Amino acid sequence: MKPEKVYFKVGDEVAHKDNLDLKMEVSRILKEWRTIHKDFGNSQSVEKKCFMVGIECSWWDGQKRLVDKFHSKSLIPWSIVEEGYIAVQKYLG
Repeated sequence: MKPEKVYFKVGDEVAHKDNLDLKMEVSRILKEWRTIHKDFGNSQSVEKKCFMVGIECSWWDGQKRLVDKFHSKSLIPWSIVEEGYIAVQKYLG
C-alpha cells in the first residue's frame, strides 16, 4: 500500500532518495504557466494553468550554500528518513 502523496512547501526538510544522509531544505517550488487550447468542434476555449515543474532545495556543504532542482517524486520528507530504512522503503512504495 503506497502512502498518501506529500505536498512539499518552502522550509520543509527533505532528503534525496539516492542520498539519505544529506538533509536539505526546500527553497522554492518551481512553477510554470502554460496556455491550454481546447477545440470542441465549432467552439474553442483557451485557459491558463499553473504546473509544478520541480522543487529547488538548498543545503550547506560546510563552507557555502549549494542549490539544486529535483523532481518531487525523488524527495523524501526528513521525518520519514529519521524513522529508518524500512520507513523509507514503504514511502517509496
